[in-house]
Amino acid sequence: MAGGLAFADGALYLTDYGSVREVDARTDVLTTPVGPLLSDNSRLGGLATSFFLTASGRILADRAGNLLLSAPGRLLVAARSTGTFYGHPMVRGHIYAIARLPQGAAALAVDAHGNFVLADPADNKILVLARRSGVFYGRAMTAWRAYTVAGTGAAGRTGDGGPALKARLYAPESVAADHNGNLVIADTFNSRIRVVAARTGRFYGQPMRKGDIYTLVNRNGAWFNGGFGGDGGPALQARINRPSDVVIDRSGNVLIADTRNGRVRVVAARSGSVYGKAMIAGRIYTVAGSGQLEPTGDGIPAVDASILPGSITTDGLGNLVISDDGQVVVVAAGNGDFYGQPMKQGDIYAAAGASAPAPPLMQDGWLAPRVQLSGGEQPGICVDGYGNIIAADWNSHEVFVIAGRTGTFYGRPMIRGRYYLIAGAGDLSQPGNGGPALTAGINPYGVAVDHSGNIIVTDVWNDLVRVIANNSGTFFGQPMTAGNIYAIAGGGPGSPGSGDGGPATQAVLRIPAQVSVDSAGNVIFADGADSRIRVVAASTGLYYGQQMTAGDIYTIAGTGTEGTSPDGTVATRARLNQAAGVAVDSFGNVVIAEAGDELIRVVATQPGRYYGRAMLAGRIYTIAGGGTAGIGDGGPAVKARLDIGLSILVDAHGNIVIPGGHRVRVVASGNGTFYGVPMIAGDIYTVAGVGTTGWSGDGGPAVKAVLEDPQSAAVDSIGDLVIGDGPRIRQVDH
Repeated sequence: MAGGLAFADGALYLTDYGSVREVDARTDVLTTPVGPLLSDNSRLGGLATSFFLTASGRILADRAGNLLLSAPGRLLVAARSTGTFYGHPMVRGHIYAIARLPQGAAALAVDAHGNFVLADPADNKILVLARRSGVFYGRAMTAWRAYTVAGTGAAGRTGDGGPALKARLYAPESVAADHNGNLVIADTFNSRIRVVAARTGRFYGQPMRKGDIYTLVNRNGAWFNGGFGGDGGPALQARINRPSDVVIDRSGNVLIADTRNGRVRVVAARSGSVYGKAMIAGRIYTVAGSGQLEPTGDGIPAVDASILPGSITTDGLGNLVISDDGQVVVVAAGNGDFYGQPMKQGDIYAAAGASAPAPPLMQDGWLAPRVQLSGGEQPGICVDGYGNIIAADWNSHEVFVIAGRTGTFYGRPMIRGRYYLIAGAGDLSQPGNGGPALTAGINPYGVAVDHSGNIIVTDVWNDLVRVIANNSGTFFGQPMTAGNIYAIAGGGPGSPGSGDGGPATQAVLRIPAQVSVDSAGNVIFADGADSRIRVVAASTGLYYGQQMTAGDIYTIAGTGTEGTSPDGTVATRARLNQAAGVAVDSFGNVVIAEAGDELIRVVATQPGRYYGRAMLAGRIYTIAGGGTAGIGDGGPAVKARLDIGLSILVDAHGNIVIPGGHRVRVVASGNGTFYGVPMIAGDIYTVAGVGTTGWSGDGGPAVKAVLEDPQSAAVDSIGDLVIGDGPRIRQVDH
């Protein structure tokens, strides 16, 4: 979806990948005033048409027609005329940086004082970039510096009725200033709309005190997956689901992109006709989107359309404009000709981009190709014995399944080829151990499937390794019920790294990352921030040179101190540098991805020759990475330069698959042709991606495709490579 929308002087502006596009509201002619898709001449102060935007942030048009863009760490201006703006001399058509911003600041609005207001979802704050020195929101501010006006920085949902600076927000993605100067916030992961009062008075039907924060929508409902409900009733009691944008229209109504519900909704500022509907002040109504899956066309009532609202705005004629997953659609405020076509009040029309609206995000039972993922990373992905694809969606805090066949899995009936949520609809602060996985709070990173068909998942938020039971029975010494979730490691007292040799549930973990299961059923995971590889024994026996007891935990590599030890060091005495990925190869060796030094290393379980190197049991060796002469495709893996993602994979042929750097690469374990590429043992090859970011190439050779953000990979039952590529899951034929 487009990162932002703005309207000025008869033109609609939208941020697209690497650029800003302009749509003439009268003729619908499309031009690009900022940035081609790719540029070899990208510099500040230069031509805006030769500038590549590194992120599709939010956009604002000022009174002079200049375009202001929030980019990581900077506020940019694309000058639309020559003159002095924001204290800088500017030339028409050129682009400039006018202020520093926090890296995560994205949403952009202007308040009643002319200051810039920004939402920072990464730091859970609302910021003000002061245009002049003075006292704003109760804080003394110096011109062109950013100040926090809401949020403590800690994620949470507290603070209503008290000072905004002491409140907790959770990933707020948008902020707007209303006609009274109040700040209206899309508190996204709390599934709320909240208000910071600019002065003491009564707003939105509530008494408010200057500088305090209040909930406007969904005061008592669930967060994360907030649900849907309340249309026609008081906004406070309505339910919304992950709002991504909020704007104030010219009548003072609050417009909300209720993204996960596939709707745009309005909190009416006063009673009367709004967007062709009779509304009562303080109540909430849907004005666009049905929340349904099936694609719809132009010229139908907006409330019957299938949309995925990202950013929203209103144009100079009062029409509602929506960025809708690769296109821009318009809900007509009245009858007339807009964007080069006749429109009817209350109906919806495509103004730019694809011809058919997209569905809302992630709904159970939908066909997988029609599901829109959260836009974040899938750091863990695997395929179970039934051919189901299981993925950890880090951004939305959920584990989901694309069913490989029809049947009942993880306590849920499923239909082949469709999407199902199986864990993560609950409050993150309530892990929900022992209860239904669907209502558990989880921040998943790695996923794997054990020999009983259970899903093993690392939970980085709660520092746990957990099991989602596929069948009822006793696993890892605990009675489990199908569809429920249980902790099998972590949660104990003491310091990070403690607990070795005792019950795994009494151990202390620190950001557990990728997880794997070995041939004996033991669970192996990267205890990421503690720089260790640890094992939860599934049964009592001798593993990795240590006598282990079922249900206990042991370190098999790493000391708890970051660093890189020489090849041949005993693994339990070796330092690891940001151990992120772990897998077990066909020989039983443990393969480790060290993200800090961009190395792939192996702990041999038996003496022998592996990946072209002689190895001793229990010692660690580098088999890929550390080179300086480019990426090294087609040459020895130990001379290649790597860019490691969040996980690694050992495929059915014993090859090591490494996602990262907008590519997927393979270290060949033997000679042969894999994924369409001839390979020599010990050498490294790209099997997907060209190394630049974007998304293209479906239906063509994988080595010519453009990958957005490959972080994980798995192999399905027929040997095809499945890639977690940012907000998509893609497949490479074997």
